[in-house]
Amino acid sequence: MGSRGSLCFLFLLFLLASASSRGYDQLRREEDLLSCLTIHEISNFTTSRHPTYLHLLDKTIQNLRFVNSASASKPAAVIYPEKKVQVASAIRCCRQGSWTVRLRGGGHSYEGLTSYADAPFVLIDMVNLDRIKVDVESETAWVEAGATLGQIYHAVTEASKNHAFTGGMWQFVAPRLDDEFHLQVAVFPGGEDFIILGFLGLYLGPKPSALEAINGAFPELGITDEECKTMNWAEAFVLLRGDPNVTEYAHLPQRFSYHRTYDKAKSDFVKTPIPKDALVGALELLTRQRTPAGWILLDPFVIDWLNFTMTGEKAVEVARAWGEKYFMGNYERLVRAKTLIDPENFFRHPQSIPPLASPPPHQDGLAEEDQYSSNSQTLEMF
Repeated sequence: MGSRGSLCFLFLLFLLASASSRGYDQLRREEDLLSCLTIHEISNFTTSRHPTYLHLLDKTIQNLRFVNSASASKPAAVIYPEKKVQVASAIRCCRQGSWTVRLRGGGHSYEGLTSYADAPFVLIDMVNLDRIKVDVESETAWVEAGATLGQIYHAVTEASKNHAFTGGMWQFVAPRLDDEFHLQVAVFPGGEDFIILGFLGLYLGPKPSALEAINGAFPELGITDEECKTMNWAEAFVLLRGDPNVTEYAHLPQRFSYHRTYDKAKSDFVKTPIPKDALVGALELLTRQRTPAGWILLDPFVIDWLNFTMTGEKAVEVARAWGEKYFMGNYERLVRAKTLIDPENFFRHPQSIPPLASPPPHQDGLAEEDQYSSNSQTLEMF
């Protein structure tokens, strides 16, 4: 017993010493990171030891599932670059300390992929880099990574009343409506024995054409002239969004005015009509719920993404399943660009474009200006 007790005691001491060593190594890595940031004249950051850390960390999170979540990992530091050179310097500092990096942009991720990682990580929040430049003549816009969709929609509409930028895609697969239509049906439980269907529709064109098309395809809805409103695209977005804090077009650029909610979404790409039996089964499931715990969104153009951890050609082929649907003919070009710019896959998360295992032997997939841009970025950032 004495020998066994001594062995247990020594094993406990070993565990404590290992934990203490890991804690010391982590603390030293954090100190090295902060020192590097200071050397590069980056002062706008916070760490877990700062009293305002959690407040600043959660301020730009759109999904409340990741606010003060005890189960989600937290970054060792949150950096708020104010100019592009600080982004490059912050990345250099993270690479020197072998930190995983998460970049938080304008809040476009359903799954909050910037809020956690499977290794010690640093969050670079791009909230201060949100400038937008719209060139109507060339029909292009340059948008910094921190801009929200609301800011983009507002900037485009301010530049032109005849242009729009969609955060999603338009409908091309529903056979009974014109391509100019976007129609969604939200189905959710209303009580123990009934469900509620909410129809959201947007038509790019004049009101008479919209009424003719929708009533021709779905006469049972009985849409009247008074139920249709003519407005510009950004105003339509505000109306369809249904956010109580964003009731006017002028509210769109207000980053922190949105009503944040707890959200979990799972979607798929509808290629063929859903069988009636499957829809009936889904609706029966909802009617059995006593509280509105879930809902179904029938959208002809919602794309699922694939979470994968593999690398090289296998990762490229697995990601092709969603990459070609989302990026269409640009997927191969994006893989080549990723391989040239970030061959080590430093910038990665479960939804990112993977690089090839080795650089491509030639650059046929990139235009001359893209090759120059890729090489320039590599030199500037690394």
